[in-house]
Amino acid sequence: MTFLSIIIPLAASIRNSLMRLCHGLEHVEWTDELELCIQLQQIELKNQGLVVEIRESLANITLPPFPVSLQGLQVDKRKKGRGTLWVRVSETPELTRLCKELGRNLKNLELIIHEMPPQIVLGKFQTLSPERLANYLEAHAAFSLPLFEASTFALAEYHQTPKRSVFTPIQKFSLR
Repeated sequence: MTFLSIIIPLAASIRNSLMRLCHGLEHVEWTDELELCIQLQQIELKNQGLVVEIRESLANITLPPFPVSLQGLQVDKRKKGRGTLWVRVSETPELTRLCKELGRNLKNLELIIHEMPPQIVLGKFQTLSPERLANYLEAHAAFSLPLFEASTFALAEYHQTPKRSVFTPIQKFSLR
């Protein structure tokens, strides 16, 4: 089965700022700088032939560029100590509208779509000391970046390796 993601690519300056957070915790598999992006949706693709239809549907979205704000770190802990560290993307009417348009344009295709809160995954871990994690989150609690403009979104193929996630771009779409 193939997995696709709809993402908002980030400028090099934003990725560089985010990389400053990717240190200080042992046993975290930090995301590579070039893989840092805002993840909006994941798609399970059973039929490879639908990629063309997905691309055509996404090309029909006509929204203007909009401001994006990143504020705060979050942790998602799962069973057996596994978890994910991620940066929260502030909800805005424009971002919400983009997510709704994505869903509306893809709903007639036979896809399994996993919606998620917009986020930037910094790293994943198998086990982590609760005390070290608390100290890390406390040290970076005030994290935020100045507003920046989202001018594109993209369709990317998503591969999960044992160590990290890899996004291979398929096509970018301009917000206009």
